[in-house]
Amino acid sequence: MKTLRNLLVLTLSFSAVVGCKNTPETEEENIIEDKDFTYLHGKLNEVDAIDQMMDTSNCAQYSLDYATQQNERYFATLFCDKNGDVHRIEELTSNKEMLITRNRFYYGKGGQLFATISERQVQSDTTLTLIEELNFYDNNGKIERSFKKESAGDFEGDYVPSKNNAVLTKDRVIRAMNHEGEFELTFQGIIKTDNLDYLIVGSSGKDGYTSALQIEANTPFIKDVYLKELQYYGKKIEVNFERKVMGNFSYQVFVAAKWKE
Repeated sequence: MKTLRNLLVLTLSFSAVVGCKNTPETEEENIIEDKDFTYLHGKLNEVDAIDQMMDTSNCAQYSLDYATQQNERYFATLFCDKNGDVHRIEELTSNKEMLITRNRFYYGKGGQLFATISERQVQSDTTLTLIEELNFYDNNGKIERSFKKESAGDFEGDYVPSKNNAVLTKDRVIRAMNHEGEFELTFQGIIKTDNLDYLIVGSSGKDGYTSALQIEANTPFIKDVYLKELQYYGKKIEVNFERKVMGNFSYQVFVAAKWKE
């Protein structure tokens, strides 16, 4: 059974202190022409406009906060406007070295993919580099232009045209939201601590993810699980949960569940 340390919510942050001030190497040229600058900032203004449309206080859908046995983590969020239409999708991952990747997908009117933005940390010796990749899409769903920026230590790079950016897909987000594949949910037990108990759900496979939901109410379902924990181990389950935010800290609380055949 997974340890509590590997399962409880980890606050993901992109700030870091690095020990060196090396200038990152890049395959791109370090000069951006005026026409590229104008194009880029016009597109970034449209990205900002999409962000301003999002009704984050009332309209957000969260995946469970997942972790693997190797302490790799995954968390996805769908943001929508006041009409309930999703215009931004975000996924946060961290690997076993605790290096973070944040991918964002932006959608315009009619659900057309407008842009993807990827921010990822790369460690080289004592230097932590932040790589940012921006892809902008045309009306046919093809990448129109791409830009990249690399920053390390006190050095902040500039955006430059790029031809080798990663092409992002939302397939993993969909699997996480639908509890499919590596995110399939089965009952994995209850972890008891001095103050709180946690319902553990997820995949029992080597590469599968699990998630911990804080138990705040002794519902009939929870009472039954306490009595028959070993009997239910590995059984498929559907859960409802609430994500609570307290400043920079957030956690997920068990609301209800049912067994799947």
